[in-house]
Amino acid sequence: MNFQNRILRFLKKRIRVFLDFEFRDVSNIIQRTPPSLIKKNKYNALMKECDTVFIERLKYNKTALKLDYWKSHFELHGFENFPEIHGHLLDFGCGSGHLDILLARRGIKITGIDASPIAIRICEYLKNKETKEIASRLNFYEIDITQKKILNIPVDSVWSTQVFEHIENPKPIIDGIRQYVKKGTYFLICVPYGDAYDDPGHCNHFYSDKELENFLSSHINVRRVVVDYEFNVIRALCQF
Repeated sequence: MNFQNRILRFLKKRIRVFLDFEFRDVSNIIQRTPPSLIKKNKYNALMKECDTVFIERLKYNKTALKLDYWKSHFELHGFENFPEIHGHLLDFGCGSGHLDILLARRGIKITGIDASPIAIRICEYLKNKETKEIASRLNFYEIDITQKKILNIPVDSVWSTQVFEHIENPKPIIDGIRQYVKKGTYFLICVPYGDAYDDPGHCNHFYSDKELENFLSSHINVRRVVVDYEFNVIRALCQF
């Protein structure tokens, strides 16, 4: 009887997964993207490194691959105390684009860039499920920001959340973004506070506003830094 119950539970789980088209499709993107690019000899070390986030998420945090997971995310309100962040946003390190989709639903125009092929394919998948009006506010590009500028992107301000804790040296990144913006453009950077949201990919931990300011100030003008103790993040408003 116990064996039969286990079989029944297994089958029910498989049926739920099969009927969950969103998860099924995103899972297929994660599993199929690297092999398809490797076969074409178009897969490099940076792509592999950035794709690891989603490969690990598929193993250990499947719920984060669903749009519902992000609908109440605190970063959707992360701009409220930073009126300088406005207009057409450039989201550096946009990841799977879930937050960008939700921001576009609120009327914000946003361009997401990431070096992960998996990330951008998930972004495009999600964008194609939106209405034409919402989709018209979204653009996604697979870009290695440290390379020479390849696109003209209309940018009023720049945003990056949960990215710079993964970056050992911010100079090439900030210099790369500088190619796409005008002098004076504001850039809001959000990172975990201390050990919050920790994972093996974090090479930086910022335990105070001063630590984050020191990390960035040699490469960009830091206007103010705020610690959000409610959500355990630090936000730095910078200006090119």
